[in-house]
Order: sequence, then C-alpha cells, then structure tokens
Amino acid sequence: MSPELAKIVKMLEGGSAELRCAAAMVIGELRPDEPAARKALLAALKSDNDSVRLYAVEALGRIDPRQAAPHLVPFLAGSPNLRARVQQILSGLGEEIVPLLRKQIDKAAPRLRSGILEVLGQFKTVDLSDTLFDSLGDPDPEVVRQAGAALRSRFEGLPAGDRDKAARQVMAFLASPKARKSPIASMTGLQILQSLKSPSAIRTYLELADPKREAGVRSTALAALADADLSGEESRVVRKLLPLLEEEDQAHVVSPALQALAKLEVGKDEAERVFKLLRSQHPAVRLFAVRSLGTLGGARAAEGLIEGLFSPDARIAEEAAVALRGNAGFAPAVLRALDREKDVNRAWKLANLLRGYRDVLDAAALKSFLKRCLSLHEKREGPFQVYFEVLRGAAPAVLRDALVQRGREMLRKKKWEDADRTMRLLEREDLATGESDYVLAVAMLKTLRKDLALASRDRSKSAFLFGKLVRRGEYPVLKALERDVAVLAAQDLLYLGFVLIERTGAERDLGAGVLRVLVKKFGRSKEAQTAKAKLKTQGL
Repeated sequence: MSPELAKIVKMLEGGSAELRCAAAMVIGELRPDEPAARKALLAALKSDNDSVRLYAVEALGRIDPRQAAPHLVPFLAGSPNLRARVQQILSGLGEEIVPLLRKQIDKAAPRLRSGILEVLGQFKTVDLSDTLFDSLGDPDPEVVRQAGAALRSRFEGLPAGDRDKAARQVMAFLASPKARKSPIASMTGLQILQSLKSPSAIRTYLELADPKREAGVRSTALAALADADLSGEESRVVRKLLPLLEEEDQAHVVSPALQALAKLEVGKDEAERVFKLLRSQHPAVRLFAVRSLGTLGGARAAEGLIEGLFSPDARIAEEAAVALRGNAGFAPAVLRALDREKDVNRAWKLANLLRGYRDVLDAAALKSFLKRCLSLHEKREGPFQVYFEVLRGAAPAVLRDALVQRGREMLRKKKWEDADRTMRLLEREDLATGESDYVLAVAMLKTLRKDLALASRDRSKSAFLFGKLVRRGEYPVLKALERDVAVLAAQDLLYLGFVLIERTGAERDLGAGVLRVLVKKFGRSKEAQTAKAKLKTQGL
C-alpha cells in the first residue's frame, strides 16, 4: 500500500465525520485493490454517523459491488438515502444478486424484508412468484405492501394468456389459509387481481364481499367489482349485491356496492327486494331503488315510484317523477293514485305527471276522468283544476268536445252564466277552436248588458270573438247564428248586428247578415223593424 493511501485509510479509521467522509470519497475514486482499504470501508459501515456510512457504501459500490453485496444488503433497512443507494448498487448487479436476496429474506426483520422485496421486484424475468406470494402473507403490513407492489410491477404489460395465468395464481393465493388469516394480505391480493382485469375474477370478488369477511376485504372486493367488466355475470352480481344494500356499514359495504350496481340493470325478478330498499336508512340506496324501479316497469314498480314521488327528500321525489314521466306504461297506476288522492297538493304532483302522457289513457279512464272533471266544475270544487289539467295534457280534443257539448247544453237550458263559465275554460290557445270561440261568444252575448245607444262603442269579449271568427273565416258564423235562433233572442241579434255593422270589412258584412237573419226569423217583432231601418240607413 502506498504511503498516501495509508494516510487516507488512517483518516477513514479515525478523525471527524467530515474527514472520514472525505477519505471514503477519495478511496472510492481511487478504487484501490488493497484489502486494508476494503477492510476500513467495511468498518466505516458500522459508524454511528449516517453520512459516513453513506460514503462508505458509495466507495464499496465503486470498488467491488459483488464482493460488497452481502455487507450492503442490511442497509436496505437503513435511512432513505442509504436504502436508495444500496438498491441502486444491488439492482445494478443484475439477476446474479437474486439468490443472495432470497436467502436473506426469510431471516430478515420486517423493514429489511420490505427493502429486499423492492429490489427483487425489479427482476421481472426471474420467477420469484413463491417468494413474493409468501411475502403477501407476511405479518408486517409494509412487507405485504412491498410484495404487492412487486407483483403488480411484474404483471404489468403481460399478454392476455400470461395475465390469465397470473390471475389464477392470485386467486389461488386468495383462497389459501394464509390469505384468509390476514385481511391485509387479502386486500393486497384483490388489488393485484383487479389490476389484471381478468373476467374469471368476478366470482372471487363476490366470495370476498361476503358478510363473513372483514370490512376492509369486503370494501376492496366491491371496489374491484365496480372496476371490472361484468359482462355475462350481471344477474349473479345483482343478486349478490342487492342484499348488501340493507347493511348499516355505508363506507365499507353500501357505497362500494352501489358503485358496482350503478352500471348494471336490475331484473324484474328483483323488484320486490328493490321495493324494500325504498325504506333504506341510506339516502343513496333509496335513490338507487327509485332509479331501478324506473327501468323495471309494472304495477309494483309504479307503486314504489309513486311512494317516492311524495318523499321529503327532494332528490328522490325528482328522480321518481323523472322515472314516472319517462314511461307511459305507468299512466294507469298514476291515474288510479290520482283517483284515490284527497290531498290537493299531492294530486297536483300526480296531475303534472299525467299531463305528459298523450294518447295513453284508455276510453274507460278518459270517461271516468271527464265525468269527475265536469262534476267538480259544476260544484265549483277546487280539485277540478287537477283533473282539467290532466285531460288538457292527455286528451285535449276529448276535453274540448265535452266542454263544447256542456256549454251548448247550458245554453239550451238557458243557464247563461253556467255556459259562460264552462266555455271560458277553452279560451286558452292550445284548446280554442272556431266552434269553441263561437259558443263562448254566444254565451257572453247572452250575459251582456245590451244598450243599442252604446252599441257603436262596444268593446266586449263577445263582439271581439265574433269579429275574430269572421276575419279568420274559420267558422260559418252566420249559418250557426241562424241555426241557433232557439237560443238567441231577437234582442241578442239586434244588438250584435248594431255592434258589427258600424265596423268595416268582414265584420260589417257579418253585422248586416245578422240583422237580415233577425228580419227573417223574427219578422213581426219590433226588433225586426228596427233592424230593417238600420239596414236602410246603412244603404244595405
């Protein structure tokens, strides 16, 4: 050994920490083939100073990492800096380091086992399955975590056939006594299996979600289910998961189960269980039940949705309304519910649904609703408006025809005010027709105070409607008036004629025509004589 190297080795063996670090760094750069230098570096590994140990590791890694490897392995449990540098040195030795690491892992403390696994995980071409799977059952959680990370790293990018083989290995481990005894081992195995995306894993997930298993294991299994492709297993998964929604543990069981069920369609054979979930203690479960019933259809589902419609939870009530509106098959059930309902506010909720169902109410239902609607209107009872709006949305033509018929009947019975009140229901643009406007105009004319002296200044709704009808030419007003002389008195015709004849165009022509009808039908009356005089003064 040269005198200079001897001095440097002596500095490494004693002196301050800074001096020893500098000496180790120089020796590493020189890379001497001297046993004394290597001996001094190995001794420095036992220093209480972490920096001295780090520089000694660095020097040994430069001089002869293979020879130093057995002495460096323990530092995989050292400080983060030491651990990271030793990992680099050992990994750089390649697969030849694997036997040494496998030999030491069984006797190592948990932290060292974890460090060894981190290095082993980098050698993907070496079959380390036994070692890594054995480590999954380690009592130390950090060792299990590191073994899981190593396995996931090894399985990344495997072709389909190899992935299936790897999945079978993981499932075999999950079925082993070692995994059953260790919740963290089961959870880690499930996470590895989830990353493999194997279709054959579904049944394993379902088995590990069983109520007999630990909460963390069940939660992990359910999360894996939510992430899996469930094609071909939908019915089985739904059948197994629905009962879990009745449990109390929302965080570990109910929420992940809902995530898995969210992408599945519940079959009609599960309707009864879904119906029970409407009363769940968990709001999210109640919301799921409402959404599921909406896709099921049928009387039982409708019953549950109508119950949900009146829920104090606004989200559930809205979801139930959306489901009911979206399926016309629910219309009969909604109709029956409305027919039984006594509360006006609840009745309005049902009515708002029915307004969206066009041409889905059968003849019997329409007849019943129409009868109830007209009866309530005649009695001036509040719920009438509910039935009116239902019919207005579902069968506007039927409603219009019935009201026009009722209005004409009231006119024949000389119930002018009732006729007026009935026909005003058809003033809305979506309901009004030429005939309904005509009947309303006649009813209003009958209730109007008629003063011939004021006829030229008349701005009544009745005159407006007659004018609108004749301007549009959409209804044979004059023929209808001539036909309805049994309802219209001579005074009515005289007043209407006086109002319109003072105007221009089609309205003036109608006014003249009305006066001529009066002369024709009531020729000997004084009103007819007045009509003749008026026509004469108008040059007609």
